[in-house]
Amino acid sequence: MTSAYRAQLTIQVLDQEEEHSALVEALLFRRITDEQNLWEAADALRMPISGPYVVVAAQVPAIGKLALPEIANRLDVRDIRSAWRLLPDLQVGIVHVRRPEVLGMMIEVFESLASANVGISPQFLDLAATSDALRLARLAVGHSGRRGASRSTVAVFDESPLAYAAVSAPEVMARIGKSVLGSLDELPGEERRILVDTFEAWLDAGGSANETAAKIFCHPNTVRHRLHRIEERTGRSLSRPRDIAELCLAFEIDRRSP
Repeated sequence: MTSAYRAQLTIQVLDQEEEHSALVEALLFRRITDEQNLWEAADALRMPISGPYVVVAAQVPAIGKLALPEIANRLDVRDIRSAWRLLPDLQVGIVHVRRPEVLGMMIEVFESLASANVGISPQFLDLAATSDALRLARLAVGHSGRRGASRSTVAVFDESPLAYAAVSAPEVMARIGKSVLGSLDELPGEERRILVDTFEAWLDAGGSANETAAKIFCHPNTVRHRLHRIEERTGRSLSRPRDIAELCLAFEIDRRSP
């Protein structure tokens, strides 16, 4: 009787996991859209019916292999509700961020488990937005993978307006990025990277050549020379606000391109 009970309990648990996995997939791929069904899905997944939520996407080591083993239990013991689905290339989860400190706790758990890169979407309030959040989580995975780190990294998608603009209408944005920065592609790879890194550091430094130089360990005149090279190659002037806006968008598109 004990053996039969355990076998029946195992079957019930597996059936429940399959049902939960199917519901997560339906949310991720926008197969559930009306409010009543969204509430029922949240209830079945034991998730709160309102956010904030995030979508997590973790690169799998191989097809059919988990990127974050036992992740639901690891989060559950920290009072973090989540539901997960294994896809061919990613292990994807919907996580409820019920307290501000939850995000930091999640990242700590992911870094201890992940064998590859992990991306986290911006927070969203309605489960109907899960599909859009998955796209941003995938982009965050790709961005973390471009850092060149030897170990796994966790990246949270930047919620700045520039970041959102850069990933909207991908074909249009790609055309804009190419039209503004296309001439930089003719440069050797290392020289191009130096110019891009210098421009980003200059933006972070509020347009100060001296602060930029201190940040990237070179002379201010070197910074000015590199910025002038960008002006020459792109035909944009860093003294004109409209040109700076175009360059900022183009570099953001370039940074987030696959």
